[in-house]
Amino acid sequence: MRDMDRQNIAVATSWLERKKAMTATVFLLYAFSPLPSNYLFIAYGLTGLGLRTIALAFFLGRTTSYLAWTSLAQFASARLEGEGDLLGAYPGVYFVGSQLVLLGLVYGLSQLDWRALLEDHKIRRLKRALPSRTGSTKI
Repeated sequence: MRDMDRQNIAVATSWLERKKAMTATVFLLYAFSPLPSNYLFIAYGLTGLGLRTIALAFFLGRTTSYLAWTSLAQFASARLEGEGDLLGAYPGVYFVGSQLVLLGLVYGLSQLDWRALLEDHKIRRLKRALPSRTGSTKI
């Protein structure tokens, strides 16, 4: 990872360390959604922060939400049992679409200049220096 990327992540890390209650609350609320959590944990893992802050909140939220979603699915199944294959292949399309959108979101978050966002409250893309071509020889 480039130094600029590490410095950018360090800014987000220090902010998350100061806002532990809010971070845990966000993970709890996210856990209630049906959205996949892998990208959320990948982004959080980049910060190097421990999982204690978020693990219990996420576990409680996801467990509660799974119980609610399965109960809702059982209820809907009982009501729609005679309707046949109502959704067909559409859930697969929505899953793939959500994965692509969330992957783009993680990429977008990695491109943010976190210092400008958190200190100046301005959304800017991180300015990266072009890699130098030292050591390359022309033939």
